[in-house]
Amino acid sequence: MKFLLLVLAFTALLWLFPHIRIFFKRISLCRRLTAACKKHGWTLSPAHRFWYFGRKNDARCDVHIVTKHDVYSVKLFAIPYRRSALVFTGGSGYFIRGYLGLLGNTAVMARIPLDGPRQLLPHYRFREGFDTAWETRSHHKILLLSPTSFEILRMTQNGKREVLGTGDLVLDMNVYSLSRLLGRIEQLDDHMHDRSALAKLNR
Repeated sequence: MKFLLLVLAFTALLWLFPHIRIFFKRISLCRRLTAACKKHGWTLSPAHRFWYFGRKNDARCDVHIVTKHDVYSVKLFAIPYRRSALVFTGGSGYFIRGYLGLLGNTAVMARIPLDGPRQLLPHYRFREGFDTAWETRSHHKILLLSPTSFEILRMTQNGKREVLGTGDLVLDMNVYSLSRLLGRIEQLDDHMHDRSALAKLNR
């Protein structure tokens, strides 16, 4: 009886683990985004309540990050397991590929792929909660992986595999991890600030 209870508890823990991981990663994301916006003077504008628990199958935009010159409309996309790949298959298709035998940052053992079901990305409504006062700013559509995956892949038309980097374009969205997104926003914000300062000096 005790052995059966242990098996059931272990099975339940395995099932709950990705959900627990997503929960804590999203709480961390909310704190980091809030702190970054406060530090740099950006505005964090949620598109709906509990935006930080946004689901990939929900077509609503989750949050907007507003700087002086840009608006970043963010849709959150969770990868349940870190040691997996997000694979885009053309059009709006995708699936999540897990691996057996993947240890550390390199394949120490044989990498046996386990592909999840093929799915379609919703047509995300990035203008959900978009303020008309932002119309003069550049608009960026962001698919933010949180938690992120081990790698991001795209299957080309001839069946070959293409490795994508964070910030690459998929459909009309740029795919980012949180750290890379914050770095990119800060970089562009500083660049625009320097251009504005230079323009004032040249007047």
